[in-house]
Amino acid sequence: MGLCPRCRKPPEILNVERNHYGVCHKHKVAWLVGINLFSSWQQEDEIKWRLNAELLDNYRRVEPYSYLSRFPT
Repeated sequence: MGLCPRCRKPPEILNVERNHYGVCHKHKVAWLVGINLFSSWQQEDEIKWRLNAELLDNYRRVEPYSYLSRFPT
């Protein structure tokens, strides 16, 4: 899932249909966590997805911080 690359705190998860995004509101960054990983999107409607998409439009897309990224492959 990853952490905010600036503050390294866990994200809030926002759904846009089946797509799950991690967001840090403090730093206005977002990243794709995955698709259809969590069932929470099924309890939301198109209005919620549209509002989430509008919010994401104002956030910069980044790569999340991951402890695994500290180690070379």
